[in-house]
Amino acid sequence: MDSYPPDVVYSIYRSYCNCGNNSVPFAVMYSGISRTPLWSAEHLTRESILDAKDLKGRAAFHPEGELPSNERAELSDYARSGFDRGHMAPSADMPNRSARQQCFSLANMIPQNHKLNTIVWEVFLYS
Repeated sequence: MDSYPPDVVYSIYRSYCNCGNNSVPFAVMYSGISRTPLWSAEHLTRESILDAKDLKGRAAFHPEGELPSNERAELSDYARSGFDRGHMAPSADMPNRSARQQCFSLANMIPQNHKLNTIVWEVFLYS
């Protein structure tokens, strides 16, 4: 068999967010092919976790404007798809409003099965 692994085109893999920046303490490696994050990393401290615990409210999901339009996920990608938007870097870990807003970028979202994302946890938490 003459099969070869695909060439990896590094230009479509981008780091996203300002890891180490105190206002946005996470980073995401993003794929322009799948239009999803590949991995995320966070800088968690005791102080940031306590700040996150006290932060109330949510942010709005939004496309990542820093990515080229032909590589970024759009809100319409999730509409009627049957999938939920799942955070790679969890919103509950974000210690301030700026980080929470960045966390709701679609560059930080992966498709999640609704049943696995909610029903399993409800059974686990309430049984």
